[in-house]
Amino acid sequence: MVAIRAPKSHRAKRELLKHAPKLVETGKKTLVLHGTKTSAVLNSVLADLFHLKRDNAVRYSKKNENIRPFESGGETSLEFFSLKTDCSLIVVSSIYSICNYRLLLLFLAIW
Repeated sequence: MVAIRAPKSHRAKRELLKHAPKLVETGKKTLVLHGTKTSAVLNSVLADLFHLKRDNAVRYSKKNENIRPFESGGETSLEFFSLKTDCSLIVVSSIYSICNYRLLLLFLAIW
């Protein structure tokens, strides 16, 4: 079993308290992203999802060229964005051919 060290500063103590279990858990936040290429159909779907979860959602509106969740090295930017915004659910939309629409719903559990 791993021993947990006591925090040496007040900032470290606040961080540990923030990640500790709570009596009433807050809802999971959702990160809504555009992939390399998107269409108007996917943009409207992302907008609808964002409006459904407006209180617990973060939306990035620019297209991100380096988000490729199924290729090696492409998941690092997803992990960075999820840690930056404290979101565990990620929605990514992209198009890889003329009619091949992709809407990915991802759950990240980073410990």
